[in-house]
Amino acid sequence: MYYVDKTASVAGLIRDMMHGHQLVTAPHGFGKSLMMSAVDAFLNIDYRGNIWFDRLDISEDHDLDIHRNAYPVVSMDLSRVDPEDIEGSMPILVSELFLEHGCVSGPEHTLIDLCRMKSEPDGSRVFVLIDNYDRPIVDAVDEETRKKNSVFINRFLHGIVGSDFPVSVLLSGIMRMDGDSLDVFDVQYLHEPLHSRNLGFTRGDITELLKEYLYPKGIDDIFEWYGGYRCGDLELCNPSSVIQHVDSLFEIERYMPPDGKDRILHEYVIERIGRTPYRLGSDLESLMSRGWIDTCTDLGSAYPVPGVQRDTVSAMILNGYLSAVRIGSAHPGEYRVRIPNVEVYTLFSEAIEEVLDDPECCIPTIKDLANGILEERMDDDPLSMVPVITRLMNSHIFEDEETVHIFILYMNSLLKGGFIATTERLNGGERMDVVVKATVDGREVLRLAMMGGDVRPEDIWDTM
Repeated sequence: MYYVDKTASVAGLIRDMMHGHQLVTAPHGFGKSLMMSAVDAFLNIDYRGNIWFDRLDISEDHDLDIHRNAYPVVSMDLSRVDPEDIEGSMPILVSELFLEHGCVSGPEHTLIDLCRMKSEPDGSRVFVLIDNYDRPIVDAVDEETRKKNSVFINRFLHGIVGSDFPVSVLLSGIMRMDGDSLDVFDVQYLHEPLHSRNLGFTRGDITELLKEYLYPKGIDDIFEWYGGYRCGDLELCNPSSVIQHVDSLFEIERYMPPDGKDRILHEYVIERIGRTPYRLGSDLESLMSRGWIDTCTDLGSAYPVPGVQRDTVSAMILNGYLSAVRIGSAHPGEYRVRIPNVEVYTLFSEAIEEVLDDPECCIPTIKDLANGILEERMDDDPLSMVPVITRLMNSHIFEDEETVHIFILYMNSLLKGGFIATTERLNGGERMDVVVKATVDGREVLRLAMMGGDVRPEDIWDTM
């Protein structure tokens, strides 16, 4: 077993906690829970005398020696709360915490009461670690329940940070929740270079990992499939996917779970395709052709409060479905985003196929054409797509520009990146003046132009 030492970053987080409440956000699989455990192990007075951090990077930071196992710590995980009954299940979780700490609780006791008991009699600072603080919102079955749970968690956190004894709170989750209680937290985002090394595997981490397993040549595959998360000039990989890839003896496949419970990706796709035939957002087509799009979003508030609509672009970035790069300091809310890697691309593909399978959304003829093309290919060589698509374009099957876009989007989702098609409007062109291009491994293999404001029998597709 190989250990990636991230304790130097934990040291920086502990320093931040000494000066204020902290919220660390990152997508699923980026090691937030492990980070919370490391903070608990380092600060918790109940673990005095351990040697867990000896010879790790944090042990070289002697300024932190005074804080090592010096404080009472209360840890809780809100993934254990029932999102459909947060008011009934939260007291049960709190009563279990009382038992863990050897304290007697009554039905009226709260987490604040437990923290006050831990602080007395000498007024020690209490560190409260809440992992998956936003899980009751993520797992809620509908928007009304999400908003109700958001209000509950805001009230819950407000009571803790407003306590009359010394307390420092560390939250981990995927996104920042709206509400006054979060205004006193410093929020650390994965895409910010200052905090990016706390979570995620860097190229250096993976290089050392592969050396340990005598497989140094696998780094390019790892970054193509599981990397692409941009933090300034730094590129990170999803640690959970990398670890599962190594455990499977370097089997290249998707390890991120399907989008089942997390509806954000599907909401994003539905918003851009719509429930009406022939309607399609060009940004989704650009993303599926592995391109970048420019967007304006507020990463500071992704979860809703009553009366506030969810920002799905922000949610997509913070959930790891999109990688974001800030365009410039002069434009604080403007980002350039793209699908980070092949693993996430397959999730997009599956979400698009599912949405287009809805009879209210898709044109059956387009689906039949796309599936027929795949069946007609003689082999798995992406270049075998070229003559098939060329012949199809000359068959006058497309009635308008929107059907072209839907066809290209659906083809890309089915082919999952092996053969990438794009469309663009000709300079100064009107409706139906469109170019279709296709690339394999970055090399252009097809370019077709469709001309004419109206579709007439004499209109043809010509190879340019």
